[in-house]
Amino acid sequence: MAFEGVKEIKHTHDSKMVNALIAAGWELLGMTPGTTEEGHPWPLYTMGWKHERVAVQVRQDW
Repeated sequence: MAFEGVKEIKHTHDSKMVNALIAAGWELLGMTPGTTEEGHPWPLYTMGWKHERVAVQVRQDW
């Protein structure tokens, strides 16, 4: 994924949030795999906003 034109970056570990951000117009720029201290998977998703308008903020209501 190209980073040209990215106006804002957001990070999250929550896949539901990633889906909500994509639905709101954000783009997935990358994913870094990781684990918690207990060994559970805990990926870090990097999202980018490329639009000229103000970035849409998504509330986490779940």
